[in-house]
Amino acid sequence: MRQTGFFTSLPLAAMLFGYLLGFLIVPRLITQERFPELPCICGVILTLMAFLTTGYVSIRCIALLDAANAMNANALSYCGAAP
Repeated sequence: MRQTGFFTSLPLAAMLFGYLLGFLIVPRLITQERFPELPCICGVILTLMAFLTTGYVSIRCIALLDAANAMNANALSYCGAAP
């Protein structure tokens, strides 16, 4: 039971990392139009890795999927912003 204690905290930390990464990357390193491609590519790669691996590696890939989803939500919030 102690080993499963990080199953909720790891995705939460990954989501916070994804939001912060999105806020830092979009205006400085990549345009708003190109940014949604990054989380989608990360999501496909992490999904394949989670499917092809087992154990903690698979669980960590699923937790990192939350970071990609958070970056994607961040990208969607920028779509309505004025240029």
